[in-house]
Amino acid sequence: MNKKEQGFTILELMIAIGIFSILMFTIAQMLRAEIGFFQAENLQNQNEQRARTAINHVLDQVRLYGYVTYVGDGGYDDGLYSEDPAGTKCLVNLNPSSQDKQDEAEMFYLPEKDELWYNEATSGKTYLIADQITALEIEGVTSHLARIRVVAGDP
Repeated sequence: MNKKEQGFTILELMIAIGIFSILMFTIAQMLRAEIGFFQAENLQNQNEQRARTAINHVLDQVRLYGYVTYVGDGGYDDGLYSEDPAGTKCLVNLNPSSQDKQDEAEMFYLPEKDELWYNEATSGKTYLIADQITALEIEGVTSHLARIRVVAGDP
């Protein structure tokens, strides 16, 4: 029998398996890193989407009503209010002092739960707009200008 027809030696097989194992370990580490990057990017995208949803709903409330002003001193029931000739209406309550204040507002933010809620006036139902909103701040700059800051997720 010819030596070429005898097959591989045990040493050749062990070297091939060793090289293959090192190669597979390297590929597995690269895949693990890529999965980690994907998960981090996905979380960041979700947080950005939550913030966009919250800010869009706040801006929609401002656009729907005239004579919108910011009322607040850093305590309870700060927020955006519409003070038109028909009366004063709370559009966004940043920290409701009671359940009644939640029910009166078009939208309310619960800082202890990191949630922004919407009250539907026609049905009386309350809907969650966005969760994991770690900060919703409105600062009155002038009588017609407000600075709105929304942070979602872990900053």
